[in-house]
Amino acid sequence: MTFDSASFAVESAVQGEGVVLGRTMLVAADLASDRLVRPFAHALKSLSSFYVVYLPDAIRQRKVRAFRDWLLSEIQPAKT
Repeated sequence: MTFDSASFAVESAVQGEGVVLGRTMLVAADLASDRLVRPFAHALKSLSSFYVVYLPDAIRQRKVRAFRDWLLSEIQPAKT
């Protein structure tokens, strides 16, 4: 099976339709709630990077700073 979205693939695995290779950050809640299980302790590091980009002066705006701070707090690595 193939999916257009990682979330659809994860949900399919949660529903018992198969297995999925997923990013820890995207499946952490499902692992914590035992909706999914990690069959192996080994994890691969991703070569991908993501960036928060804004104009230099934009950080002075409270809404930009709040969004940046919230985003960074949400992407902290899951504790395994």
